[in-house]
Amino acid sequence: MRKLKVLLIYFFMLTFFTAALADRNLPLGADPASVLNAFFGDLKSSLDDPENKELGLNGTYANAQGYWIRSSRESVERTGQLADLSSVMFFNMKLPKNWDIGDVRIAGDFARANVTFTPTASSGVAHDRDYDPIETRFDLVSRNGDWLIVDFKGPEVEVPAPPPDALIVEATDTPETLVTRFMDLLVAEFGPSAGTPGSANLAVVFVQVEDMWLDTRETRRSLGQNLSMMTILQPKSWLLNESVITGDSAEVVVTYESDSPMATSWPGSSGSQNTPTLRFNAQLDGDQWKLVTVVR
Repeated sequence: MRKLKVLLIYFFMLTFFTAALADRNLPLGADPASVLNAFFGDLKSSLDDPENKELGLNGTYANAQGYWIRSSRESVERTGQLADLSSVMFFNMKLPKNWDIGDVRIAGDFARANVTFTPTASSGVAHDRDYDPIETRFDLVSRNGDWLIVDFKGPEVEVPAPPPDALIVEATDTPETLVTRFMDLLVAEFGPSAGTPGSANLAVVFVQVEDMWLDTRETRRSLGQNLSMMTILQPKSWLLNESVITGDSAEVVVTYESDSPMATSWPGSSGSQNTPTLRFNAQLDGDQWKLVTVVR
């Protein structure tokens, strides 16, 4: 909702304060490809002109005059974007040196064009390197014999996966239940199905388990060392051997199974019968049990 309000404010600022440049210089009935070529050419000329640097985005946006059916308040509220502004921002960010208008499909008063741009910059900063071509799409409609742009779709942006939710620490959790959930997660995320040893995402698991652990430097170091070790050893199962609570502290001992040849040779990693072992220390933090350290 806040983003929509900002867009609407910006929409009215551009509407009332942007200087209007001359309308497009095209013959009546110019085809969609010619309209797009002229629009791109005007944008490029504006960006290449040093005298326009002080005008910023507002000055470049004025180039949409005559080429676009400007985004209305209703369309902004409906789609959450200013399509005409987005096309100008795209030019500002990518600074394309050329473009190729490929397939143009016309159906009555509607046209859709696929356009490939060759950028020279990223985020408005030009570097001495080659950039991959960018595929875009423009929609146009015919009004009184003239083709006008009504929509722009830029390159698909891969939306990053949301960070995983931290495992919730319940007031009823005991040292045993904390260790159980911790080890189950290690087997699920770091086990043989994770792929090559050492390739699992430590940061993702850390975010999920950090609320189980006391917030101290020693604890973070112990947790980090354990996660780094386990992503290499790739545990495939585990067993709770012993749990002892003494006042406000506790020790939980588990063994785990691993096919890694390093599992039993890792210094300090073996318990009885040469079985890989982990010893968890926990303590009460107020009324809540938290894990403190884990040692091999």
